[in-house]
Amino acid sequence: MNYNKLIFLPAITALILMGAGCNKKITTSPTESVKQTTTKLTIYEVKEMSYTCDKTEPRIIEVPETKAVAQAVLENLKMPVNNGKTMASYLNKPILIKNGVAYLDWKKSNEYANISTSCGSSAFNAEINDSLTQFTTIDKVIHSIEGDYQAFYDFIQVGVCPSEVKEYCSSTKQ
Repeated sequence: MNYNKLIFLPAITALILMGAGCNKKITTSPTESVKQTTTKLTIYEVKEMSYTCDKTEPRIIEVPETKAVAQAVLENLKMPVNNGKTMASYLNKPILIKNGVAYLDWKKSNEYANISTSCGSSAFNAEINDSLTQFTTIDKVIHSIEGDYQAFYDFIQVGVCPSEVKEYCSSTKQ
């Protein structure tokens, strides 16, 4: 009978200890993070302004996975002024992509006056055009300032609006 007590007592103790942990919840630490899916995109930047102000070089970036890749590109391109703001921060409204054309509507600002120079506008357009037309849904980029196409093309000293929006422009250079 002593033999049965020796076997029975450890078995009961083991069952009690195992049952004690049944109500515990497994939680994650607040410092643990959920791994976010990312995607790699290419942005094109003018690295050095020289005789060719529109020569861009590719740079691979990694961004959170998104369907709005054009927006993500502009969120990673810096405006060609020394304030560190991204191009997306100057957009008046979200990018509209329609029939292969990306429409970018910019806010009025005196912070980007240097893109109205010939070299500045070449660099600005090259970075945006090269970065956005890499996507199969975008063949061309058209700009406006607060809905005014003519204002943008006059600002960068081109004057002539693209044919897709010519009816909305009033320049005498057309």
